[in-house]
Amino acid sequence: MVTNLPERAKAIWAKAVAARDPRLKLQLLEEFYRSFPKHKGTEKLEKSIKRQIASLRRELEEAKRRKGRRDPWAVKKGEEPQLALTGSIEDAVEAFSSLTNLRPSLPSILAKPVVGTFKGLGVSFQLVLAPYDERLGEERRERFLRLMRPSDLIVFVGDDGSFSKFRDWMLEHNISFGRGVELSRMPSGGIRIVGRTKLKREEITSLLSGYGIRNALVRLEESSTLEDVEDAVFGRTFKKVLRLEPGGIEPEELARRALEELGLIRVFTKKAGSPPSDRPILLEDGTTVIELAREVHKELAKGFRFAKVWRGGKVVRVGPSFRLLDGDIVEIRSS
Repeated sequence: MVTNLPERAKAIWAKAVAARDPRLKLQLLEEFYRSFPKHKGTEKLEKSIKRQIASLRRELEEAKRRKGRRDPWAVKKGEEPQLALTGSIEDAVEAFSSLTNLRPSLPSILAKPVVGTFKGLGVSFQLVLAPYDERLGEERRERFLRLMRPSDLIVFVGDDGSFSKFRDWMLEHNISFGRGVELSRMPSGGIRIVGRTKLKREEITSLLSGYGIRNALVRLEESSTLEDVEDAVFGRTFKKVLRLEPGGIEPEELARRALEELGLIRVFTKKAGSPPSDRPILLEDGTTVIELAREVHKELAKGFRFAKVWRGGKVVRVGPSFRLLDGDIVEIRSS
């Protein structure tokens, strides 16, 4: 069920979301927390807002200590997929070492981000070490959480019990695993709803307008509820995750499962009379030949005539709308 907050509380939340200054945002979050009744229906919201307030306070304290210097816990993403590797310190370090051939010490892990790379199926992956371990304490765990948030995929190494605790902790920080409601605020265009859903459009737009949201892109799953939509309003995000058993992690298998979870395929391009590139281009599953041409170069797409695709030992001549599969070799002919 949705929380049915008072109108005043919804108005304060709308201001908090719009606030760009972190100090003003903190002030509005604290005011928002005081503005709604506390009962069973708002328990989840209470926890979430408390966490956001505590996290923002710590970030402000860290910013004060840095005094304008670059955040040492910010990791620049490259072109390759970024995986955040987590689990207990022992399990995460062992997996990181087996994949990257690097074995960082505990002091180095706690001092700054530890980043490595591994290669599987011809694809390079950026691997960020971000252990989740109750022995680290809440502040350090939240620091590693900051490394997980921008990652393309979280890889958890551990047993079912450990993963269950990790999942609950992430929920407390407003992060769910899997694919749920995605809410992207837009400058104009009204409310656009994407995906199959049993919810009525009027229900969704009414809920969002109550929080001052009149322009947004809402991506839904068939099982999405109004409560899920409201969770997204309150900042709930969804991360893709893989759980692996400790020990014996093979780069090829991890690469296969990671690409599958991310919905990516590998396509190898070639020029006429030349062998295919040994470095694949990563594309979303379902990408067409003309979309590949645009990815390579917009002029290639403009002059597109046809393409040759090598698949399963056969070569076929295809048009622009031909959908590509993982492992395809493509030669594009353009005028």
